[in-house]
Amino acid sequence: CWLRDNDYVLISGPPLPMLLSGIYQALGVPIRLVRIGKRTFSQEYGMSSALKGVQDRVSTHWFMVRGIPYRDSVNKVLDDQKALLLGIEHVPNLAEMMWCVAACKAVHNVKLLPHILVRTASTLNGNSLHVGEVTDDGMVIGSSWRTFKSIVLGIASARK
Repeated sequence: CWLRDNDYVLISGPPLPMLLSGIYQALGVPIRLVRIGKRTFSQEYGMSSALKGVQDRVSTHWFMVRGIPYRDSVNKVLDDQKALLLGIEHVPNLAEMMWCVAACKAVHNVKLLPHILVRTASTLNGNSLHVGEVTDDGMVIGSSWRTFKSIVLGIASARK
């Protein structure tokens, strides 16, 4: 299958457009405690005020996203990661990636992004927001500087 051979998954969007808080409520996926600046959010409080400023939405269409970081994008700064993408691809926002990662786990019991994080198109206070796999403890979400690089941080990609 072309999708699998190219590390893509095809996921349907939600029945109605949703903000971040709606994704958390619709799929019931807890959020793993992650520090964002000096604030935290956890499954106990759902989505705290730390992410309330992020107005990303996930729409009702189908998403073709990579289940792993874009090839050769780990251990690079954000601008270098973006330069790797082909013209037919874009970096999805946090809500889109949260939906795809959580829905794939909830519906198909398949973990996307195993043991790795990907940057999204979303930012908070100038930092890029990233998402990781869904584990028994919840979904990993965090942030990093645009100039931060790590062997466990790549970039998310989706077909336009």
